[in-house]
Amino acid sequence: MSRRNPRDSAVHFRTRVHKVITRHDLIQTGDRIVLGVSGGPDSTCLAAILHEWIKKWNLTLYLAHVNYGIRGHEAKEDEMFVKRLAQKLDLKVSIKHVTSDDLASLERESFQARARTVRYRFFEHVAQQQGAQKIATGHTADDQAETVLMWAIRGAGLTGLGGIPIQRCQKIIRPLITLTRTDVLAYLDARHLTFQTDSSNEVPVYLRNRIRHEVIPTLQTYNPKIGRALSQLAEIVSEDEKILSTITRQIFQDILVPNQDTKETDSLHISRSRFLNLPRGFQRRCIRQAVDHINGDTRRLTFVHIEEAIVCITVSSRPSASYECAGVIVNHHCHDVIAITKTNTQLQPLYWDAQYLSVPAEIELHVLGCRIKTWSESSLAGDFPVSHATFRAHNSMIAHFDSDTFGLPLTVRSWKDGDVFCPSGMDGKKKKLQDYFVDTKIPKRLRSQIPLIVASEGILWVSGYRQDDRFRCRSTTRRTCTIQVIR
Repeated sequence: MSRRNPRDSAVHFRTRVHKVITRHDLIQTGDRIVLGVSGGPDSTCLAAILHEWIKKWNLTLYLAHVNYGIRGHEAKEDEMFVKRLAQKLDLKVSIKHVTSDDLASLERESFQARARTVRYRFFEHVAQQQGAQKIATGHTADDQAETVLMWAIRGAGLTGLGGIPIQRCQKIIRPLITLTRTDVLAYLDARHLTFQTDSSNEVPVYLRNRIRHEVIPTLQTYNPKIGRALSQLAEIVSEDEKILSTITRQIFQDILVPNQDTKETDSLHISRSRFLNLPRGFQRRCIRQAVDHINGDTRRLTFVHIEEAIVCITVSSRPSASYECAGVIVNHHCHDVIAITKTNTQLQPLYWDAQYLSVPAEIELHVLGCRIKTWSESSLAGDFPVSHATFRAHNSMIAHFDSDTFGLPLTVRSWKDGDVFCPSGMDGKKKKLQDYFVDTKIPKRLRSQIPLIVASEGILWVSGYRQDDRFRCRSTTRRTCTIQVIR
């Protein structure tokens, strides 16, 4: 097969890049774009090809370069090269010299992760300074393939396997993401453009470099076009992930319950019963969504964290059950409510107004995110078991009472000092409600979240926990009152 001549290679390359830009609507007429340029072949190619379209799209381009100061003379040469490139293209250039202070606040991360954060912060700074709408980077299909393999090795989900997004937040764009490095080098050769070589890309200490020089060459023996195949995989997964993310956001909104304890960004409450009804995959995604909502990202969240959080929610219904991970605490807050909060956030007791409750009736407690429904029925002797435990085993959020043992209306309120009741199963003995909370290990901050169903004769039900023995159904019960807490 004859080799494509350099001129044809450049034309073919332009056509393919143009197709990517128009297909994904990456650039609009009149855009001001900051180009992240290291001096390597990919970013040099990016600057050169977008420069070709300055007049066509009425673009204003700015170059931005970061010197980390760790490669001595080589880093200085890269900086000088970018300055010369800017001069050749008649573009403004901004240079960032990284200091130890720039990296100090990111010391928990690897150097490469810290360098990436500093780099994008600088690009954002230049964009704001110049009034630019876009930031463009020179990532290619080779970078995409390496990234997909890196995430696969770590056991990532769809977000990781989706690789590097072609566009992020409608601002960061990657016009070369479907082009290989071979394509890039052919274009640079056709344009007679030089570039810098980063010697650190050859050092096997970095995982990406080992994948580039060891793993991918091995995979190429199975599929010579493995780079394109992995890039294609990333595109497919990325599009599927967008659909699932949209569905997840809808599901997440459905399981949220009102939360007035803390600032919105510090905590959130979800319905345990609705969460339990979700397929496992959406349970995992909702945990990720919750952590992202609170922390702003999920970088510290692992698969093990997610699984343990789900176990905490599903296996244990104890109010004291909790699990801490990735800067958040997952704990059973009240009845059907799971609280997910920042690690350093203290949930304060929630105070709410009492409400009258008739039979039959249905009221809504917006603050607690629940409804309480009542109804009455006639019953034949022997219809109801004498053991409260039998009812609780069926559904802890439904309780049955002997209607002839108390008067109406009922009151729904939170607990207060001095409350006493006769917990079922204690042979009619009285117990302070505070002592019951302590024995049951219900945290102080959660006690005010438990609706008490109260008659003038006493507390009928510590809802979700224990009925008062004096008002429960017996074999002699003729009329029953059923009360249900609905989340």
